[in-house]
Amino acid sequence: NDNTVDVNYKLCVFNRGRGLTKVIKEKHKMRYFFLPELDFMLKLCGFRVLRHLNRLSLRKGPAENSWSALIVAQKD
Repeated sequence: NDNTVDVNYKLCVFNRGRGLTKVIKEKHKMRYFFLPELDFMLKLCGFRVLRHLNRLSLRKGPAENSWSALIVAQKD
């Protein structure tokens, strides 16, 4: 499966005396997963999924438009 996205980073390096001294730009191709894929992979590895959470709020989730999640799993 090709669930990938290009993530662009821009890092600005500052020096107290000279100000901006360097700008570094990078692009990384990153693979993203959907919860059913992760649940399946965890099950294949002998884990039982206990809950899915929103990574930032730790509330039940994640939301449909979220790019991050936390999965709590236990090794059976």
